[in-house]
Amino acid sequence: MSTERPVHYSQTLKKWYRQAWLQWVTAALVFFFISWFYMGSSIQSCSVNSVAFNSDTSGGNVWFQWADGNGLNWTYTQKSNYPIGESLNRPQFITSEAFDVPYRLLSALTSPICGENLMILLAYMSTALTMFGLIKWLLKKQAIAYFAGYAAAFVPYHQLNYGHTSYMFEGVFVAMIWTFLWFLEKKSYKRLSLFAFLTAFAMYMDGYFVLVASLLAASLFGALFLRGTIVAIVKKGLVGVALVYKKLLDNIKKYLRYLIVFGIITVILLVPILVVNKVDGSII
Repeated sequence: MSTERPVHYSQTLKKWYRQAWLQWVTAALVFFFISWFYMGSSIQSCSVNSVAFNSDTSGGNVWFQWADGNGLNWTYTQKSNYPIGESLNRPQFITSEAFDVPYRLLSALTSPICGENLMILLAYMSTALTMFGLIKWLLKKQAIAYFAGYAAAFVPYHQLNYGHTSYMFEGVFVAMIWTFLWFLEKKSYKRLSLFAFLTAFAMYMDGYFVLVASLLAASLFGALFLRGTIVAIVKKGLVGVALVYKKLLDNIKKYLRYLIVFGIITVILLVPILVVNKVDGSII
């Protein structure tokens, strides 16, 4: 009589699904099909239809790409303001190069309209997957991670901002928070450098993101400086303005070197923006 235990395929499947790469592939497929639901024919008829028609986007970067002959460089065109023409490469575009470069590349490989659709798809996917990863890393609960990814990417705000596609790339702010928490887990200049890179990268995504990324970075460092003080007040019962102020100063001194290194790296990465502001600030 056989003593072998029956194979439970559900257990085998669960064990196989525990592999991180498979979880990420599954999440990518799920969020892709949700994106397809919201974008509709903008995916299967990529060069013909777009949810961004009749917007600042189609009249902005899509028009620039078309007027340039769908090339990789925006130069000069006589398709506007004829016969004088106009420059397609303006100094203020420096704060949107993180968006424009991949858009130009995707457009050159397809068409100006399809390139825009692909950027919208990328915005949905990047935001959803970044939030999925953050919550999965924090809570180790995939169901909650899926919900958070969906909630972050497919909010009505994003669907109303097809006309400003760069606004949809809010996953960069989720990535900043995730990286900062990763840095707090084990403080190192390597992890801090990644946080500085993401902060600078956000400022190259959209001009408004210069303000938002600055406020977010300042808030995260401010929370780091206050954390030890608040913990001391709660656990040790610190009372009196002098004791609280001293604890706050001690905490700031403890982490100030990280803020200085972060500032140096970020400023170096922002040199192109600073140079453009210095040279062409008066005409922007």
